[in-house]
Amino acid sequence: MAQFNPGNEFGTVSLPGTPSAVYSLLSRTARAAIDHGGYIYAWFHLTSFGNHCLYSVCYTDIQKEVWCFPHHEFFVRLDAYSKPVVTAEQVSYSYVNGLLITTRGIAYCTGCSNSPLANFGPVVRIAGYFGGACASCE
Repeated sequence: MAQFNPGNEFGTVSLPGTPSAVYSLLSRTARAAIDHGGYIYAWFHLTSFGNHCLYSVCYTDIQKEVWCFPHHEFFVRLDAYSKPVVTAEQVSYSYVNGLLITTRGIAYCTGCSNSPLANFGPVVRIAGYFGGACASCE
């Protein structure tokens, strides 16, 4: 089973027993980065390996149910060095639901007043799940 390495950039995990082996969770798509709300975002999609790793940190029945939905391209905010702002440690401990929502949800035109600094770009929600919270709030 793959595991997340705390402190690594979002997008890297290693397999137990091979601490030097690093595999990609995300693949950046060919689309150009965009400026949204004063921040730069890039298009990504989960690799097959990344999707498997995401499942490994899904603990609740709701998370596992949502994980089965098809996933698609999504935005991730970039820092000043053009690296994703979400770390692997954050995904394994607190961004599991956010990543599930942004990879499986629907983008809405309305903004979110609760999340002025959206790590996952435009407001994305999954109707009927997570109390209607957007990816960045969840």
